[in-house]
Amino acid sequence: MTLNGGLLNCSALHNHKILICSAYSTDLYLSWSIEIYERLRKIPNCSIDFVDVSIASIDSQISFLARLKRALSKTSRVSQIHASCYLPSGLNYRTIGFTEILISYLSAARNLQGKMLKIFSSNKVSEFLGISQIDHLALRAAHSTLAGKLGTIEYSPRRKSFHLFLYLLSFYSIKKLVRSLVSTSKYCQIVVGNGRLLNPAAVLSGLSPETNRLITERGARPGMLDTYKVSPHSMSERLSQVENHWKLSDMHTRAAIAEKYLETRRIMDPISGIKWTKNQRSGQIPSINPAKKVCVYYTTTELEFAVFIDEHKLGEFVNQREAVQALIDCLDPKEWVIYIRRHPYSKNTRRDPERKLWRQFERYQNVRIIDPTSNVDSYALGNAADLVAHFNSSIGPELIFQQNSPVITMGDNYWESVDSDFMIKSTERLKEFLDKPRMARPKEDAYPWAFYLAEFGESFRLVEWINSRAYVNGSHILAKKKKCLR
Repeated sequence: MTLNGGLLNCSALHNHKILICSAYSTDLYLSWSIEIYERLRKIPNCSIDFVDVSIASIDSQISFLARLKRALSKTSRVSQIHASCYLPSGLNYRTIGFTEILISYLSAARNLQGKMLKIFSSNKVSEFLGISQIDHLALRAAHSTLAGKLGTIEYSPRRKSFHLFLYLLSFYSIKKLVRSLVSTSKYCQIVVGNGRLLNPAAVLSGLSPETNRLITERGARPGMLDTYKVSPHSMSERLSQVENHWKLSDMHTRAAIAEKYLETRRIMDPISGIKWTKNQRSGQIPSINPAKKVCVYYTTTELEFAVFIDEHKLGEFVNQREAVQALIDCLDPKEWVIYIRRHPYSKNTRRDPERKLWRQFERYQNVRIIDPTSNVDSYALGNAADLVAHFNSSIGPELIFQQNSPVITMGDNYWESVDSDFMIKSTERLKEFLDKPRMARPKEDAYPWAFYLAEFGESFRLVEWINSRAYVNGSHILAKKKKCLR
């Protein structure tokens, strides 16, 4: 197992100077910082600095109760203090003073002056994301962060304008601070976690084009990490990693590893530990009219699409709704019934934030919508279908492995090759596909994806990851009293 994005991406022949930015003072982000430092410090001619940018941000990525608990226990939020206990004393900790933060916020406020009217008057997310006077990356980061807290990408920016303003204020503040750090110290590489939420996106925005970047994210299982040169949320970079991982692997063992992963995933997601089918009854499917052909479309939670950075080509489906509408328009309602199997939520929730989004298709007589809480067996339904479609759902390759139904992909993802006959990203391609005989795909089509997800990244070396908490030398890294590593 290796880090797919490498470790040192600067090829210049000089003494490398690297800055590790801790974007959030949480177990996961601090673990990534510690683990990357552990690897970088062994590289000759490499000096490493560490800075906590979360102290300058409104976004903490922890709940109000967690923040309150920290405050009551007098646990410092400054990650350089937490991490310093587990990193050698030679590491240089860059501090950000209160005056610097204040100046950066005043500068950010001036930058947003005159642009707030556009935010306050945005009734739709598309209008907010289309504000030309504000950096597109800042808009996407603020949107992605707010959508994550709300649990949906469908909200009124006008009603949430105060939150969006604060997020944009933080974004521009961190961007200015990072730009100042990089320009004065001449770093040749910046390391940051995630890359798409508010704080890390602001860090990346503050870099010049010639500055190398390394982005960390989760690996194949808890207690693992991987690296990226562009973004963990770039479909093209992930697709390249999947293809390379498959080509360079042991051809005698990779198929068995892929099959084992696919069998495990049907029971539980190995990365998150979530059992998506826990509320489903094995073999349960709706009553199907034998005179009709069945198409099943598996949705992906719309929130996931807030993170992707790849641009769509003209004529391609921009979102799931366009893909579903194309299926409705192209499949004769006298011959086909279309089931929209909505993605289950990861935990029980009283509200259904995406109900309104999918309810619009209820007006079609041949469309049936299966709610997230339904006990319908998603796998049994797919295996009974004459056609399975998805935009970017893991059940796509899982049903390919079952070999009972034809499976098509209607949106960008990191396992289906762009020139695949089953990559259907426009209405024209869908019509062409439907005019041809349809059959189940070879199960081997799912192997590269499954093999990659079974193995990608490296295991932690210093940090012990237990129940979503990080420990070093037996102590929680956010505890007040810690055993130091020297």
